[in-house]
Amino acid sequence: MIHGIRVLLILFCAAMPAWATWRMDTSQPQLNVFEQHESAMLSIQWTGEEAAPAFTPALELYDMLGNKLADLLPTKLVDQAASLKLPTSKLGYFEIRAIGDKASQIIPALGSRPAGMMSYAVVAKINRDPAGQWQYHYLGMQGTTILGNGHPLGWDAYPYLGIQTAGLGYHWNKYETTGPQDFEKKIANDPYPKVIREMNIYPNFQLSGFPIWAVNQERLPKEQRKHRGTTRLPPKDYKEYEAFLRRMVTHIKNNYSQLPHRTYEILWEPCIPWGWYGSIDEIVKVFEVAHRVIHEVDPNGRVAGPTLSSLNDTDYLEQLLVAGLNQYIDVLSCHPYKGYPPEKTAIEQGLADVDHVVQKHVGRSLPFLGTEFGFTDDACQGVLNHSYGITTSLIIFKAGGADTHTIFYLADYAGEPGYGFFYNMVKGLPFGPKKISPKPAVPMIRACIDQIGTSKVIGKLDYLGSDLWGYIFEDQQTHELMAILWDVSDQNRSLLFDTGMQHVTQIDGFGNPQRVTTRDGLVNLALTRMPTYIRGI
Repeated sequence: MIHGIRVLLILFCAAMPAWATWRMDTSQPQLNVFEQHESAMLSIQWTGEEAAPAFTPALELYDMLGNKLADLLPTKLVDQAASLKLPTSKLGYFEIRAIGDKASQIIPALGSRPAGMMSYAVVAKINRDPAGQWQYHYLGMQGTTILGNGHPLGWDAYPYLGIQTAGLGYHWNKYETTGPQDFEKKIANDPYPKVIREMNIYPNFQLSGFPIWAVNQERLPKEQRKHRGTTRLPPKDYKEYEAFLRRMVTHIKNNYSQLPHRTYEILWEPCIPWGWYGSIDEIVKVFEVAHRVIHEVDPNGRVAGPTLSSLNDTDYLEQLLVAGLNQYIDVLSCHPYKGYPPEKTAIEQGLADVDHVVQKHVGRSLPFLGTEFGFTDDACQGVLNHSYGITTSLIIFKAGGADTHTIFYLADYAGEPGYGFFYNMVKGLPFGPKKISPKPAVPMIRACIDQIGTSKVIGKLDYLGSDLWGYIFEDQQTHELMAILWDVSDQNRSLLFDTGMQHVTQIDGFGNPQRVTTRDGLVNLALTRMPTYIRGI
């Protein structure tokens, strides 16, 4: 199985002075992601102080596991520049890597991208209707790019990843920053409805930011009193809060009428003492008012909460439900953090435990909105493990019953380096970077959502043996059955799998398909940490 491709630059450094400078960019320099068969070029510009050499460096083509695939010959420089064609026929992750003792000078570190390498990814053709006529909203994303110089919401990378849903900030402090008089002017410039209809991404609506004038500032730490808003205190005057909700929910209902339901997130991480400076009763009061107003104004509205910070917070969730929250939520929202690797941290049991608490106090199960999940490269002991883990988490949460799974974070940022699925190539690692480059997670995520984004779980294959994971899903659009299998052990074991069919389609972890003729229904699979998808079983 080809796991991706690495372009390895072999440079004749002995003949090149240490101060030699090359500038290299792909023909998609902001995102470095291409659709399959899209024309992709590497531009190489000599910017050294002395005359340029005659040729670009020699190139070799490698997969990400270090297997050489091809030689790429040097190209003659014209006006100190040249371009080389990059392969896009196979889906996967590619690296352009300099080697030798001058590698880090030829391709210096850029933001979080390490020295000596560049990366790009090839994904399937963009799906222009990822939500499937507003039926599907499983894969969500936190993080934006190219703010102010690209997509109006910073969602430039979302179509390449297959993102189906996104949270929209309709916060009180954003639209009534200085008071209710701000609302009409600010809401008139709302860019979200047009973008949502154009991109066919299913939104949910975040209302958790309260303006600083609307809360008792004396209850905030001094350094937070200068902010324009907070998510950590209730309003002083619930009539003012109710008035804002009526204005905002009316706007949302009227501008997103195409949605079968509209989900409103009321608070964000109301975790005492660090995320909420009020009481449990005040949390319940906020939800009581929001639930009443939303259901009066928007008959298809759903209230999501409480948006706790971990799937392990079942005791605190139970306290909130017992205090009255059980009456005022229609969707259970939570950051379902459980650590790495996802196969070893009892995610399915965590979802079941939360559901048990909800059924006990609400009387029924609630849809599960996963609002934030991820881990860092360091926590996973490397970028590749990070990519495997975030991908298999999509499968495990889907199988565990999550309606939405929001992964965190699009690109690396300074505060918590390594969460990103892209390298941030801007100095200082700011939010909303204008230049990013993929890690292996990008094509893995896209391949996974292409398979499970419109599917429902049928069951888990729990007979495969230690550290061999598998599920059966049914595609709700085609009604085709699919097995998803992988080997957690890192031993790349073989499995003789009974498909029950004469022919099946085997799809690797980057989305490359292969039609396979079975032997009496059996197919021999070489499993790895990256999922294999078997369709048509």
